[in-house]
Amino acid sequence: MTQPMWLLIMCCLLNCASRTVAQRVLYDLMTRWPDAVSLANADEAELVTSLRCLGFVSRRARVVRNLARAATVRESLTEQFGVGEYARRSHRIFCDGELGDDEPDDGPLKRY
Repeated sequence: MTQPMWLLIMCCLLNCASRTVAQRVLYDLMTRWPDAVSLANADEAELVTSLRCLGFVSRRARVVRNLARAATVRESLTEQFGVGEYARRSHRIFCDGELGDDEPDDGPLKRY
């Protein structure tokens, strides 16, 4: 995953969902809308359909579209609606290379 936007979208998809289902949805999003511009302009009904299996569809669609729009205008992604502490910490670790002072609580972040 080379783009910070996709990392934060994956964190949104993982919220209250299994990794395998979230990963399948992420690949679907990346295939249908491979960049921030196309995702920001995605048809709302198609986006909702892609996210439906994860639940919280309206909220997830809003977060995904908001992150894509922010990426197109180069706004700070970590300050956007729906980006929580887990996503910010993942961004710091994987995109900024900063581990921070506190040890992560989450299994995948601990293993990293």
